[in-house]
Amino acid sequence: MIQGDITQAEQLYERVLTQRRALGTQLLAGACLYGLARIRMLHGDFKTAEQLLHECLTLAHSAVNRGWLALLLAGLSRIYVEQGQALQAARIWGAIDQFVKRRLMPTIGSVWINGKRPCAQP
Repeated sequence: MIQGDITQAEQLYERVLTQRRALGTQLLAGACLYGLARIRMLHGDFKTAEQLLHECLTLAHSAVNRGWLALLLAGLSRIYVEQGQALQAARIWGAIDQFVKRRLMPTIGSVWINGKRPCAQP
C-alpha cells in the first residue's frame, strides 16, 4: 500500500491470508486481516473493515497480544468516528488509555493513524 497500488496489495493480502489460514498461523493471518481492513477503510467500506477488524481482534485476543489489541481497537475507533458514532469511539480510546495507564502497552501513545497522533503520552 505504501507504493500506492491498493488493488495489488489487496490481492496479495487475500492470497497470503488464505495460506496463513491453511497453515494455522493466527498472528500472520491477523496481520493480513488488518491490512485488508485498512484497504476497505480507504475505499470507504467501513462495514467490511469493521468485520475484518473484529475477526482480527479474536485472533489477537487468543494470542494474548496486547500490542495488536490496542492497534486493532484504534482501527475500530476510527471506523466508529467515520460512521458518526463518536461516543463508541471515545469508549474505545478509554480502553486503550487503560493499556497506557497500567503500562500494559506503554508505546500506544506513539502510534500514528493516517498521519495523526490520536493520543499523546503523558
